[in-house]
Amino acid sequence: MKKALILTASFGGGHNKAANNIREKLELRGFDVEEIDLLKEISEKLDSLLVGGYLGIVTKTPEIYGLIYKGTNLTQSQNVLSKPILNILSNKILPILEEKRPNVVIGTHVFAIGIMEHIKQKKYYNVPFISVITDYITHKMYFSDYVDYYIVASEFTKGRMIDDGIKQDRICAFGIPISDSFKERHYEKKDGFNILTIFGTLGMNDFSEYIMPILDIANDIKLTMVCGKNEELKEKLEKKYSLFIDENRLEIFGYTNEIARLMEENQILITKPGGLTVTEAIVKNIPLIIPFFIPGHEEENKNFIVEEEIGVYANGIDAVVKEIKKFYKNRRKIEYMALNMEDIAKGFSVDKIVELVEKIS
Repeated sequence: MKKALILTASFGGGHNKAANNIREKLELRGFDVEEIDLLKEISEKLDSLLVGGYLGIVTKTPEIYGLIYKGTNLTQSQNVLSKPILNILSNKILPILEEKRPNVVIGTHVFAIGIMEHIKQKKYYNVPFISVITDYITHKMYFSDYVDYYIVASEFTKGRMIDDGIKQDRICAFGIPISDSFKERHYEKKDGFNILTIFGTLGMNDFSEYIMPILDIANDIKLTMVCGKNEELKEKLEKKYSLFIDENRLEIFGYTNEIARLMEENQILITKPGGLTVTEAIVKNIPLIIPFFIPGHEEENKNFIVEEEIGVYANGIDAVVKEIKKFYKNRRKIEYMALNMEDIAKGFSVDKIVELVEKIS
């Protein structure tokens, strides 16, 4: 039985979801798969400290995160901020490699690249290594001669990497790995004009100021809100806007496994541009309105959305309302963007990722 080792990290949730989706497919193909959350491998406390610190920076001082992102995007090598952690992680992962002896290593977080670069460069252990990039534009910290293959989000992403000097035959535009459930369709669009909003772990704390201006646009506009694990926000909104809930114009979810259904039933999605959410929206052909983003990787994702004409950026309430009015009055715009999404989604395939793993392992 072939063995695969997947290295991930809990920054934002998308890395772990991508790792889980690959693992499930590999196990169906008969692989023995071990998945390691890198920071938890060192220490649960360190994981909580770093992930908590990351969440704190991107939500409370996103401009600082943006400066760090841009400052570390100037060179191909791993930066001075991450090297101490990567050295510790390398010493933790090497014994696991020697014990498990996987046929292939797959990384869904940039830390995995630094670890495998260190191990392979020092000739401690040699194994094929695949890096899965979970955003639509690549940061230079992802670039390494010790990555055998890159799995990237789209042909757009692949083209940018080629422009940055990565050889074409090392880049596979198979899409960000998502669950097969998102490729199946079971629901029709609901009657009226339906808008979905999703703000998860790193979302804005309170979207309530947008509710009234959006519902005031027209009487047949309905709004569905997903608050994620923010139960306090959910309860607050349910109490404040109970009248609209009773009139069936507002529906509020907390954490839910029904995102696939909600994307199929609604015409427009308002969300922050996390890589996995954008990919799910593309597969479901639901055009995007981006009201805000974390400077850095999400800013790059936003630029991809606008350039590929699969959504719009609208900064603030007035801008969001203006864009919704445009979509409301011109439904052909929704159809046009949905067709662009359909075209992009044609290349998405977790099966192709698994076939590559089987080929090189």
